[in-house]
Amino acid sequence: MNALTTQGITVRVDAFYQFGESRPIDSSYIFAYRVKITNNSPYVVKLISRYWEVKNALSEIHTVEGEGVIGQQPTLRPGEEHVYMSWTPLETAMGWMKGYYVMETQEEFRRFKVQIPEFHLLAPSILN
Repeated sequence: MNALTTQGITVRVDAFYQFGESRPIDSSYIFAYRVKITNNSPYVVKLISRYWEVKNALSEIHTVEGEGVIGQQPTLRPGEEHVYMSWTPLETAMGWMKGYYVMETQEEFRRFKVQIPEFHLLAPSILN
C-alpha cells in the first residue's frame, strides 16, 4: 500500500487488476483502486475536489478532476477515516496514477492540497 501524508491527512492507495472486466485482446485493461483517507490533523476537514493524472505505458496522460470522490464530499473529524473504491481503464498493461485532493478546514474554511501518492497499475501478464 502506498501512503503519503500532507498537513496531517494521510492517503493510502492499493490497486487491483480486474481480470473479469479486462479484455487484453482489445487493449482494454481495467484496474480498481482502494483509497483510505485518514485525518491525523487537529482540524475537521472536508474533501472538496479531486485531481488525478492517469498515465499509460505509452506516456499518454489522462486527467480526471471534479467535485468530491464517487459522488461524495466527506467530512472527517480528527482521527476519522474515509474509504472508497473506484476504477480506471488503461489501453496498456501498465500505468501509473497520482494526484491530489483539495481539502477545506471547517473551522477557518482554509483550503489546501493533499497529495495522493503515485502508484502503479500492473496487469499480471506484465510480471511474467
